[in-house]
Amino acid sequence: MERKKIALSFNLELPYERYHDFYCGVQEYADKYTGWELVWDHFPEFKFKSQKEPYYAGVIGRIKFDAYKEIVRFGLPHVNSWYGSTIKDIPSVLPDLEETGRIAAQHLIDRGFRNIVNIDNKDDPASDDFFKGVKSVLKKYKVPAKRLLVTREVGEDSLLWHKFCNNIDKWAKDWKTPLGVCCSMSHLGFKLSRRIIENNLKIPEDVALICGFNEHAFCESHAPLISSIDMDIERIGYESARLLDEQFQNGVVKGERRMITPNGLVARDSTDTFAIKDENLKIAMRFIADNVKNNINVVDVVDAVPISRRSLELKFEKMIGHTIIDEINRLRIITLKRILIESDTKLNQLYRDIGFSSPKHMRRVFKRYTSMTPIEFRESLKRA
Repeated sequence: MERKKIALSFNLELPYERYHDFYCGVQEYADKYTGWELVWDHFPEFKFKSQKEPYYAGVIGRIKFDAYKEIVRFGLPHVNSWYGSTIKDIPSVLPDLEETGRIAAQHLIDRGFRNIVNIDNKDDPASDDFFKGVKSVLKKYKVPAKRLLVTREVGEDSLLWHKFCNNIDKWAKDWKTPLGVCCSMSHLGFKLSRRIIENNLKIPEDVALICGFNEHAFCESHAPLISSIDMDIERIGYESARLLDEQFQNGVVKGERRMITPNGLVARDSTDTFAIKDENLKIAMRFIADNVKNNINVVDVVDAVPISRRSLELKFEKMIGHTIIDEINRLRIITLKRILIESDTKLNQLYRDIGFSSPKHMRRVFKRYTSMTPIEFRESLKRA
């Protein structure tokens, strides 16, 4: 029986880690469940035009309109991964950009920032949805949702690049620090970090920066390292292949849109600060961040500052919005989630590394804050 040829339609020549991660996710599903032959073809429409029989059995990826016309003509299964697609009711598997914006904004809020701006791409549905998430968080804390837009593609166009730099430089002159900046894409985060530094602003002391899409080439290749959101792009590729396979199995192509929740925050140097004027509160927050893995408790935090326990507790509730123990547990849970995502370490070996007194304590706290146990969280990450 002839193997199904599946076109993967996106440009692997671009230096975006997410495209290669997406490819790996599709390949993982194909190897596990199908006999597909995957073919990288950025322009699959040329294989279809003027043909009576389709060259490919299905298409996954950034499906442009020319390819879509040919896909519809042949009635082929297809899955779109292009967030900016304007094709109505096309089956799609996409990252949840609203949730990404919520995670980014919450991280800045948790670091004490109340002066926050979203700098993002103009005329881009992904950045628009990211901002929706940012706004939803800032609204809860009665923080103004400010936004500045830049031209998306500067690339090799010297005029666009000059305009981009001038805009950031002009805005930076009026910024009141400390400022939290968030954006939807890591390559934009990289460009912003360079302009911020060129304007003699320090990251993170003056400007804390966080972006979506955890692409190491942009987030970890230079100082300061940039905090970002792990979008689990490999899973998006995997789920795209699963949706295509469902179409083959069911013989039905529905225009559904599946959103994949991000894995969560990857905190790095660019947000390693606290935008808090109160010096005692800042000392306490830094102590927690530096010692959260050492089984510290509220008494340890109080001992680190020269004020009473009640005074410190009031400062946390008024300025941070939660208690001292909530801050300790919040950081422990973030750490534990990253370990559960990135490793297969047994749970009964983890609790000491994260500062919990016992596996039971770890399970109880994790469930209280996430509504699931660590085992259930790890199971939720597995691909069926």
